[in-house]
Amino acid sequence: MSYGASARVLPIDPVAGATMPTVLYIRRDGSSLVGRRAIGSYLADQRERGPIRRQVKPLGIRMASSDNKTSRPAEAHLLADVGSPGRLFRSLKSFLGSPLDSPTSVFGSGMSLTATILEHVRVREAVMTGGSSGLPAARALLARRFPLAARRDFAAFSSVATGPALA
Repeated sequence: MSYGASARVLPIDPVAGATMPTVLYIRRDGSSLVGRRAIGSYLADQRERGPIRRQVKPLGIRMASSDNKTSRPAEAHLLADVGSPGRLFRSLKSFLGSPLDSPTSVFGSGMSLTATILEHVRVREAVMTGGSSGLPAARALLARRFPLAARRDFAAFSSVATGPALA
């Protein structure tokens, strides 16, 4: 956060502090957590879930075999964990700002993982700063680096300054 000639790094992850692992945990009810809280909640939910229940689900597409190139295309299937309390996404830094950030299907709904993480960061930033100082240059930079999130108005940070990692 910029204070004229000085700046300070916000402890954006309430558990880890100024650095936040790009981990996103989305529960079946649609709620989401990021950073260390995501990891802790995922592990707690897995301990409480009971036995794993898997089900074969058709994908609705036909694909050629990966090990037999001469065979005819067959119906593609997925072995799904139907009792999973949520999905954990890790190592998302490589997708931040990438054109590969397209909506991902999570429990049947398409969502942008980057936009979801940025929304958590925006809310945390607003809580810590009161959301009142406003930095248009930071918003413009975020809009250039994360166009999908900016289009969905998730990157409307009010007082965040970016470091070399985002510049």
